[in-house]
Amino acid sequence: EKGSGPVLNSNGRYLEKCDVCPEHCFSCSNDYSKCDANSCDPGYGLVIDGSGKKTGACGPCPENCKECSKNSSYCDTCNDGYGKVYDSGMYTGQCGKCPENCKQCLYDNSSCGVCEDGYGYEYDNDGKKTGQCRKCKDHCLECRTNFLKCSKCETLYGLVIGSNNEQTGECQQCPDHCNECNLNHEYCSNCERFYGAEIGSDNKKTGKCIHCPLNCNYCSDDASNCSYCLAGYELERGENGYPTGQCTLEKKNCQE
Repeated sequence: EKGSGPVLNSNGRYLEKCDVCPEHCFSCSNDYSKCDANSCDPGYGLVIDGSGKKTGACGPCPENCKECSKNSSYCDTCNDGYGKVYDSGMYTGQCGKCPENCKQCLYDNSSCGVCEDGYGYEYDNDGKKTGQCRKCKDHCLECRTNFLKCSKCETLYGLVIGSNNEQTGECQQCPDHCNECNLNHEYCSNCERFYGAEIGSDNKKTGKCIHCPLNCNYCSDDASNCSYCLAGYELERGENGYPTGQCTLEKKNCQE
């Protein structure tokens, strides 16, 4: 039965009766007075005496410890936001708070492995991680690998591209009338309503947004070529029967 185990005499012989396991223990299959390995309740571990022997009892894990099943005084896994504490290179069995603005420690509580959103790794003058987290630069949402190099800018801002087509890690505002320019602040990927992509003389998008034709509702891919007209208007067709990209009053609304 779960939570109980056999009662033994002083010689270790089964007395043909069972009793409840030690407190905070859910399995004691060999001896009711000794909890089985890995059978203490969550947040508890086996109590080890001064000589290093298991007592069979379950004791609470160290503070801020998630798991200590093998030894109640020695944490195996710390809670989120905490890491293992070392002293002179030796693990103490305890948990300490991670560096400020750190979501998850790396190897110990002095070195961050995952920074909180909006923060990134700090590096020293030799290019090595300090283990600390620093706030991303202005208008930056994500910079986890390096707080000086943004990987994702906030809304209406995009990454600045250098002269060698490399990402500089900076963020600047998108072009006028642009809703989105994540990969390059000079090149809009999504214009505001009633605006569309400007097409240059080389028939390529310039990255800027200009107003759609008159009475046009949507012209995202090419600002000079309307895709959908406003209510009461329809796409104008040329002599060849193909749309001109402009809008004209619907024929049913025209007066004789």
